[in-house]
Amino acid sequence: MKKILISILLVFVLGLSLTSAAVGDVTVTFSDTEETGNPADTVSFSLSLENTGASESTLSFTSTAPTDSSSNEITAPTIDDVTLSAAATAEVSYSVTIPSTAAGDYTGTLTVSDGSNSEDFSYTVTVSSVDSYTLDVSEINFEMLADEEDESSFVITNDGSTTLSSWDLSFESEDGDVDKIEDSDGDDISISLSSAESTLAPGASMTIVVTTSVDEDVDPDGDYDGTISISGTGSAAVTSSIQLNVDVSPSICEDGKQSSDWDITIDEPDSGDDFSPGETVTVEIDVENQGDDDMDAVIEIILYNEDEAKKEITVKEDVSIDEDETDSFRIDLDIPTDVDDGDSYTLYVQVHEEGNEDDSCDYEEISIDIEREDEDAQITDTSVSPSTGLTCGEEYRVSVDVENVGTDELKDMYIEIVDGDLEVQESSSEFDLEDYNDADNDYKASFDLVVPSDLDSGSYYIEAILYDEDGDKVDDELILVSVGACSIEDTSSDGDDTLNVVLSDEYEVSGEELTISLVIENTGSNSKEITVSVEDVSWADLEGSEYISNLNPGDSIHAYLYFGLDLTTENEHDMKITITDDAGNEISEIVTVDFGEADPVEEDDPFFGGVSEWFSEKFSSTKLFWIIADIVLVILALVFLKMLFAKK
Repeated sequence: MKKILISILLVFVLGLSLTSAAVGDVTVTFSDTEETGNPADTVSFSLSLENTGASESTLSFTSTAPTDSSSNEITAPTIDDVTLSAAATAEVSYSVTIPSTAAGDYTGTLTVSDGSNSEDFSYTVTVSSVDSYTLDVSEINFEMLADEEDESSFVITNDGSTTLSSWDLSFESEDGDVDKIEDSDGDDISISLSSAESTLAPGASMTIVVTTSVDEDVDPDGDYDGTISISGTGSAAVTSSIQLNVDVSPSICEDGKQSSDWDITIDEPDSGDDFSPGETVTVEIDVENQGDDDMDAVIEIILYNEDEAKKEITVKEDVSIDEDETDSFRIDLDIPTDVDDGDSYTLYVQVHEEGNEDDSCDYEEISIDIEREDEDAQITDTSVSPSTGLTCGEEYRVSVDVENVGTDELKDMYIEIVDGDLEVQESSSEFDLEDYNDADNDYKASFDLVVPSDLDSGSYYIEAILYDEDGDKVDDELILVSVGACSIEDTSSDGDDTLNVVLSDEYEVSGEELTISLVIENTGSNSKEITVSVEDVSWADLEGSEYISNLNPGDSIHAYLYFGLDLTTENEHDMKITITDDAGNEISEIVTVDFGEADPVEEDDPFFGGVSEWFSEKFSSTKLFWIIADIVLVILALVFLKMLFAKK
């Protein structure tokens, strides 16, 4: 009895889940009409076919798009035709892929037809409630230069079945800084995110823009990372994240590496080679022009301080390289004496087409070590004044600057200059140099020389040699002296047509102004008209002069020269002053200005400064007293007269 009851119940349940109908002679039976799934799932439906007729029958199947109460749709399935012979059976299945759409019941209608007869069957896809979204990237990488801004983006797509809202987007660096990444000394890389939409429906997407701005002082080649956090809320909060990395490169090329015009090989020095401050590095490189044309190019050798993120020194050379050719170059770079030997340095070789660094720039690099020695002094500069136009018998000055670039104090150093053709062999007095970090770590030696009277015109080289206290050579330098034609005689002391010039031992430096005074005397027997000129120098600009140009025999005048200065000018500098008369006679004097020792003075008007000096020379202190007293009495008399005539 129990078995009968169970069988009846089973038949009843099966009858509830089966839907049957006849299409012509074919019986169509649905075994399942309801399926449930999540977005991105595929659900399947099946039906049975039985041809109860005596002839063959072909059935076609069409379906509407399953639709919910809000008219949201799921793509309708596609089912192939089925042909059944007489008394044959077949099983047919079809699938529906659930997209990201709102949760709920989606009902579709399947129509089965044999061409003459048709029957509709209803089926339902139930979409479960799912909170979910996807990101199109898992990592964002920026390659940037200092003082540059760039953008990237990512896309958030709601791939669930609920509307997501209450979006929260934020950035935090690995060190815990919000909306920024800091380098070792606190310079910022700022990170900003565009605003999210208020809601994001199932299947919808939105784009978030990430803007990265690098401060101009950010250290390059640092490890700059952080995390973008994303959160949206449906029935519950859903969170995700994106890794953000910023690679800051030094500004070796204005817009970073561009094109592939160049193949650069650094042959010398080798990576890790040791150098000292002040030393000359000879960089040997091969450059191949891989472009389509012959090109004029610029090669830049750059010493870059990685710790301070700055270029210590740059040397440029203009070159021409033919298409598909490789040329070799040797370029010298002098390491500055004041570099910090505790820092890390990179030597960059940058090549770009002349005038087109934006579109044609590439570089290679090697690391070098800079170590300061205990005892090390170097010749840092040399000069010849006047630098051009020297003739036989003319006076000139050679100056040699030296500097202690080592960590120890150096005693009893001296400089020797020698050249056989110029008949030069002189030595400076002994001097001491404090260590490299001391204000007294440099010295300038000047030698007043005369060009031999029987010398041919041409270029000559004086060797300057720096010796230590033991007489051992520490450094040397060749100094070019250019001598012109010696056919013009020096007429500065010619009989009755002579001029005499006396330079004042005092000069005035006032802020950005320098005043040099001199006395010019006509010691000849003829009247002269003179002009005063100054050799061009890089450290000062002649802004004006003040003197009487007509000199009678025996006249003595003061001349004042006013110069504009660069406020950074320091140490000693030479200047050649030349006085020329109307007969073409010249006399020159070299003045040395030491900005390291000159005391600033108040910014008086240069003209009145000159007049004051003239008065001080023309009148003694006693005479000046009585002149002032007389002026005071005259003023008092004028006051009394005014008071007298003012009375009624």
